[in-house]
Amino acid sequence: MIESQISNSLIMKIGGSLIMNEQGVILDEIIKQLGYELKVLNYKGLKCIIVFGGGYIVKQIVKPLKHTTNYIKASLSTVDEISNCFDKQGRQIKRSLSNINLHYLYIEPKDVFNYKNHALTFDVQTFLFKLTRHSCLITHTYPFSCGNNVYFLPSGDEIVRLLAQNLNPNIVVFLTNVDGVYLAYPPKEDCKPLKTVDNNILKNLRKSSEMYGKVSSALKTACYATKVYIINGNKTRLINEILTNGFPSIGTKVQSMKYGEN
Repeated sequence: MIESQISNSLIMKIGGSLIMNEQGVILDEIIKQLGYELKVLNYKGLKCIIVFGGGYIVKQIVKPLKHTTNYIKASLSTVDEISNCFDKQGRQIKRSLSNINLHYLYIEPKDVFNYKNHALTFDVQTFLFKLTRHSCLITHTYPFSCGNNVYFLPSGDEIVRLLAQNLNPNIVVFLTNVDGVYLAYPPKEDCKPLKTVDNNILKNLRKSSEMYGKVSSALKTACYATKVYIINGNKTRLINEILTNGFPSIGTKVQSMKYGEN
């Protein structure tokens, strides 16, 4: 039996807005920069799980569809378009990582995740087995059929929460294109991010804020991980600072919340 936690493990959520431009094109240099950082983490003995977000795909294709929370109602042809976009994103990411000699396994979501009984699940033991064979696993979100032209499309943040709940990682890092969590968006030029967020801070965030969903998921994730941070993915040195100093020089630490709190 494989233990439910692998020591020195890190889960990293990479926001789609960080790695894609407004036309949905993968920013090759950003991927390579993150890839080199992953090599350093692997050299230090960390097992890494990377979850890429949808970014442009969600904003331009999914958002206009009639949906509630993570559910969308769409024709098969539209869902095929969404799926093809995620597949294309995966190919572009693999192409960007091809020349940096990173020992990773790209996992197709449909091969490990399953949607049943109104919840997303995955085979924990199979996932852990793959992690023992590779220093880095990479995956992303994907639409799962619920029948009657309704599809479940979990956010990348929710996939991170699911993984953390079952794998109990040491560190979870949410990489965005800003320096952390702010009470107002977009943040003013001289405004600094909050050092910590908890459930009380969540109550002060507007639900329409682009950070509300991320903070909500991160708070739930913090119930299962030793440390959780929201930081700027353009400043990859911050990840090393967390490992070396226990905290980044700039960024937001996420405090654990208890389920059932409003």
